[in-house]
Amino acid sequence: MSFKIKITFIIVLVFAVLAIYLRFFAPKSIFNIGMNYEDRGQFGEALLCYDIAIFLDSKLPKAHFRRGRMILNSEYIRSTIYRSSNISFINDRYDKRTKNYTYFATKADFQKAIINDPKDVNNYLLLGMVYLSRSMYNEAYNSFNIAINIDSRNLFAYYGRAMSSDFNSHYDRDRKRNNELALQDYSIVIQNLNLNAPSASENFDFNFRITVEAWKVFKFRAELYKKMGKIKEAIIDIDQAIKLSPDDHSLYKLSGEFKVEIGDYIGAIKCYDKIIEMDRHVVKDFFARAHAKKEVGDLRGYEDDIRNGKKLEEEIRIFELKRRQELEEAEDREYEIQKNKKMRK
Repeated sequence: MSFKIKITFIIVLVFAVLAIYLRFFAPKSIFNIGMNYEDRGQFGEALLCYDIAIFLDSKLPKAHFRRGRMILNSEYIRSTIYRSSNISFINDRYDKRTKNYTYFATKADFQKAIINDPKDVNNYLLLGMVYLSRSMYNEAYNSFNIAINIDSRNLFAYYGRAMSSDFNSHYDRDRKRNNELALQDYSIVIQNLNLNAPSASENFDFNFRITVEAWKVFKFRAELYKKMGKIKEAIIDIDQAIKLSPDDHSLYKLSGEFKVEIGDYIGAIKCYDKIIEMDRHVVKDFFARAHAKKEVGDLRGYEDDIRNGKKLEEEIRIFELKRRQELEEAEDREYEIQKNKKMRK
């Protein structure tokens, strides 16, 4: 065998081994590296690994699911990625995924994940979340409904289906039916909540997420009760939400509004007291508390709150005006700097 034939044989053999590795072994290895990066919070590198793994093998189990899940959680990732990664071009690439791109990318990933594994309930749950994020409530409802058919005890599926019906009631003509469907599903979730559940080992365990965010279920059902004219039931739910998330002033605001509607001005004042104690820069709540005080005959308190609200309103106006002027001055200085640079050239 001549030297040239030997060299050719070796080259062909090397390329054959490389092709076999890239086809059968590399995708799984790169995917595992991506999972390690994701577990360590290095999301930019993880995303790059998932992209490469899927490019090499589009049917790789869980790859589309993991990539889609990361992009779906992009708001969280975008807030941490610059602190957790040193590879700037990966960070820039990740951050440039706009909302529209996120929708199409995640939708395609979960649809492919469903083709690869049609029995995995998580694929339908996350596809439903993608549809919810785009206000496609009928499609979201269908995805969560399939998830429930696969696993009838999955609380997140009922939660998602409830939100789909609830939010759709703002647009769909059959509002009463949507409200009733949403109320039924929210109630199923609340009846089966385990508020003392242990921490989940997985970073996206759906039923654990429901437990952690149980206050949101009570909040959504309270707002639904309000839409249905059931104010007393709404107050019970919003007060339960406050017990579960006592630092969220939006819950006290809702509770105050509900209590004003039934004439419980003393209860409403206590809610506005709490909001103002947590954040003294909420102008509207000074005025809301003022009117509640007026209803109970506390005219001095009414006048104090109106005065404080107007004073705060003026302070905010002056601050915003000053900040706008500073931004305009900074833009003018930058313009002059760039202009001088061009003149020197």
